[in-house]
Amino acid sequence: MISPMLCGESSQPFNHEDYSFEIKYDGERVILFISNGKITLQNRRGVDITYRYPELSTIANGKQAILDGEVVVYDEKGRSDFHLLSQRSHLQKKFDIELRSKRIPITYMAFDILNFDNQDLTALPLIERREILYREFKRQPFFNLALPLIGNGIDLFEHEVKQYNLEGLVAKHLQSPYVERRSPYWKKIKYEKTTDVIVTGYTVNPAGIRVENDSGFGCQVTGFQHKEVKERIDTQGHAVIEVKFLNLTKNNKLRMPTYKGMKP
Repeated sequence: MISPMLCGESSQPFNHEDYSFEIKYDGERVILFISNGKITLQNRRGVDITYRYPELSTIANGKQAILDGEVVVYDEKGRSDFHLLSQRSHLQKKFDIELRSKRIPITYMAFDILNFDNQDLTALPLIERREILYREFKRQPFFNLALPLIGNGIDLFEHEVKQYNLEGLVAKHLQSPYVERRSPYWKKIKYEKTTDVIVTGYTVNPAGIRVENDSGFGCQVTGFQHKEVKERIDTQGHAVIEVKFLNLTKNNKLRMPTYKGMKP
C-alpha cells in the first residue's frame, strides 16, 4: 500500500519560478501499479479498485512502474466532472461496469511517477521525476499526462480556473521529493465560490444541520452556527447566511456547502 502525497497548506494564487501549477482535477485519486503486463489500481484509502476501470488494462505495456494520478470523467465542455465519475465509481457488478464504461469512459491523468524499472524515484526532485514520466509514457486512449505551468500560477488561476469554473490549482515545488503524507511542498489553491442563502428554518440531524427556506430550497450545511441563525430567525422571521461551496451539481444543488458567516 502507498499513501498518496497530499497538500500540506492552502494558499492564494501566486507566481514563483520554483513552483509548477496544475489544474486540480475533480476526480478520484488513484495510485497505478504496472507489473508483468498487468495493472493494479489503489485508491486513497489503500483499497484495490482495479475492477472499477477495466479500460485501463490497455496501458499495461510491459513496463514496470508506479504512477500517481487522478481518474476523471470529462463533460461535454472538457471539464472533469465528479457527478459523471460517481456514475462509474459506485458500481460493483462486472456487467454494469462494462456497460457503463462504454457510455461514460474515464481517463487516468498521470502527474507523478514513484518507481520505474523497480527503481525507487521518490527521493528525486519532482522536476526529475516528471522528466522520466514524460519520457517513458505517452498519451493513449484512457491515459493522459498532466501538463503543469511553471512559474505563473496567477494567470492560470484567472484565465483557466475562474473562466471555466474549475475547482482550483495545486502548486508543487519543483525540488519536492515524494513523501507519503501531507507536505508543505504542495499547496492547494482553491477557487472558493460563495452564495447568499435566505434561511427560514433548519433541522438538526445525525449528519449535521439542514437549512431550508419557504421557496423549497434546502441543503445540508457543515460548520453551521445554528444558535446565531436561530436568534435571527426568531426575531426577523429569516436569516441571510453566506455559504461557500465546491460547485453546482447537474440539478443546481450546492456541492459540499459550508457555512461561512451571517450576512446583514
